Amino acid sequence: MNYLDFFHFDNHPFTNDENINYFYPKKNFLKIIDEITKYCRFKSGIFTITGNSGTGKSIILNKILSSLKNNDFIIYTKADEKTEILKVIAERLNFDSKNISNILIKLSYIHSNGKNVILAIDNAENLSKDELISLNSLIQVLPNLRVILCGQKSLYKKINLSSISPIKKHIIKNYKLKHFSFITAVKYISFMEKEALALSQYKRVISKPSVFLISLITNRNIENLNIITEKSLINAFVNQKRKVRIKNVFTTIKENINIVKDDIYHKIQKLLFYTILILSTYYTIKIITDRYDLMNHIEAQESIRKQEKELRNA
Repeated sequence: MNYLDFFHFDNHPFTNDENINYFYPKKNFLKIIDEITKYCRFKSGIFTITGNSGTGKSIILNKILSSLKNNDFIIYTKADEKTEILKVIAERLNFDSKNISNILIKLSYIHSNGKNVILAIDNAENLSKDELISLNSLIQVLPNLRVILCGQKSLYKKINLSSISPIKKHIIKNYKLKHFSFITAVKYISFMEKEALALSQYKRVISKPSVFLISLITNRNIENLNIITEKSLINAFVNQKRKVRIKNVFTTIKENINIVKDDIYHKIQKLLFYTILILSTYYTIKIITDRYDLMNHIEAQESIRKQEKELRNA
């Protein structure tokens, strides 16, 4: 028996696999998917989805492509420093990458037969400067090409470089993703757990305190959130506990401290920032208030002296 059967899950609720079993319907996720899907039906150009690791870029890209695959011709790749866009397209068409004219003719033929050609590149920040210049040339030759680029924040900075900035004019929209908030992370865990539980299972298997602790530690990163939640479930299963408790989460965090140390660091950094901000605000207000009181006190003293002088003169 594995932990899925033990807790009565129909499938893996917390996974970083490309073929995700359940999709969390976060409002801005749904908006991005809906907009890009609609744009790709009627408009060519480049769409960029940028953000730090664990913000949901690949999840969104997979949902977009799954929505488009039945009606459009999809060319998908994960980029690295050696990726050659023309070679990726050629492999998808089963052509020789050196035969550029045939590749262009084939792509134009596909579009003329009612299918939009969509080039989707994940980890696009790894594309070299030369490849981005090649992509710009490709779009100029194939004005009907739709391109979706997913990558780190550095992707947009790279596009803005003067030597390759002409590609920027082809960008229809850039979507910037942020990490989950604490509340969103709590909702995410609860949603995924509920979706995965078999219909016969009515009791939730992750305690509320455990959900809060996991969210607090990992809410900056969906990937880490999935890892820690799944490992906490496995820890409870190994110990034959029917519910994930705080103890299971603490044990998991201790055993996987390298995974969450950056998240913890960001929490401490954020806490320090707000502490400094609050203290600075407090002391600024205190200084202004004390100065105001001092000025009032001086004015009062001055008024008293004037009154005393007037009485003496009288």
